[in-house]
Amino acid sequence: MSTDQTTATEATGDAQATPAPDATSTTTDPADAQQDGTDKDDLGNDRQGRDAAKYRRQLRDVQTERDQLVAQLEAMRRAEVERLADHLVKPSAIWAAGIQLADLLTEDGTIDQDKAKQAIEQAQESLGLNTAPRPPAPDPSAGRVPQEHPSGSTLADALRPKNLRR
Repeated sequence: MSTDQTTATEATGDAQATPAPDATSTTTDPADAQQDGTDKDDLGNDRQGRDAAKYRRQLRDVQTERDQLVAQLEAMRRAEVERLADHLVKPSAIWAAGIQLADLLTEDGTIDQDKAKQAIEQAQESLGLNTAPRPPAPDPSAGRVPQEHPSGSTLADALRPKNLRR
């Protein structure tokens, strides 16, 4: 041991002195091996890390797409229930009555028509929703042109000079 190592050991109170690393030593530190990239285990771990990152990205993409599809499906279901309530002035007001979309679904996820109509009626009664006014019935005689002319005169006859009239 050198005197520097002996004094360092005595100062710290260690029972055993560790020899100074030799510059010609062939052992390498694992951190040095990782920096070189020569360790075979590290190459396998690096590949596994890339694969895991790829799968995480794919998972995030699939989850994002799933969330978008769930939102789209819910919007379509809500639109269908509001279509059933189109006789109201404002069909979207039925949601203010506390109707839950999940309560209106069948086991296979479609809208149960009977449950939806009952919920719409309850919402209409509890919120006092008015029905939309019916458009007036069309008048079949409005805009009808008579089939026969009351007199034999036409517009062309009216525009002819008097001496050329029949």
